[in-house]
Amino acid sequence: MKLSPNFLRLAFPTVLPNPAMFIPHGHKHGHKCHTMAPVAPAPPACPITKNGNTVSVGNYDITARPDGFDIVDRTTGKSIKASGDPHVSTSDGDRMQFQKDNLTFDLPNGVKITLVPTAANGDGISYLDKAAIMTRNQAVVISNIHGNPTVGDIQTNPATVDAQFADGTVLRAGGELDDLFTTGANAHELIGGDANARWGERMLDGLGGASQYRFDAAPAAIGATPAAGLPTGNVTDFGSDAFNTSIDNISSQIGSVEKELDSVMNDKNLSDTEKNAKSMKLQMKETMLIQQLQRVYDMFSNKAKTIHDAEENVIRNMRS
Repeated sequence: MKLSPNFLRLAFPTVLPNPAMFIPHGHKHGHKCHTMAPVAPAPPACPITKNGNTVSVGNYDITARPDGFDIVDRTTGKSIKASGDPHVSTSDGDRMQFQKDNLTFDLPNGVKITLVPTAANGDGISYLDKAAIMTRNQAVVISNIHGNPTVGDIQTNPATVDAQFADGTVLRAGGELDDLFTTGANAHELIGGDANARWGERMLDGLGGASQYRFDAAPAAIGATPAAGLPTGNVTDFGSDAFNTSIDNISSQIGSVEKELDSVMNDKNLSDTEKNAKSMKLQMKETMLIQQLQRVYDMFSNKAKTIHDAEENVIRNMRS
């Protein structure tokens, strides 16, 4: 089988970088003009580090303070801040709040952050309690934010940590950290606040949505049952029928989604709001397909490494 250029770039990104994997479609909303969130395979895991009450991962510094939580992009200075009971604001002036549901942010580089509010007090008011920060292979939980924040140990079980906290309302960061999109029904960009709501802030509770990121408890073992959504058969054999069929099938689905996305963006009968909602859903679908493609490659890569290590051990034993 002749592998597509897209797959080769996914499998060997350091050899064949592919900037075209970032969707170039732009859209305008009033004073804003920016691209949609990049669609890319599950990124290589950025290591999590911590220094006091600040957790750093990739280009983000995430800091907890008494009754406050800040996410700052060091490269752009853009930010998301949560504080009090809890209010959320972005560096470009968007204003929101949440009380009952958890609030999850999907950041473009594979970082997922879930904020957990306290139980409501006698006045029906809740505050920030915990924050779970997860990447492809690490996680850390910050607790007691409404008080004296404590950053926990860096863990290597993001799937276990993720399972402890419901996503609640899921927002996805776009081309800039402070461009936030809902991911539930009628997905759209959150701009400004809500003049008719208390404090002029948009209520996030009940918006729902789904995170685009999936965390495996551990790499698939050789011969183990494939993860949900992956084909059966000896998919980890590069060039096998199961492997080739899987790659062709997923690549075909990605191509169909890209065509549909182009059609939506060029449809003159759709308003900007309708284009935004439809394109967001399509990009989320494409992201999941590309991540699925990456998992197929990862399964092959894990097996190839195991075989390579075994061969090296045989050679070392022969020489000793």
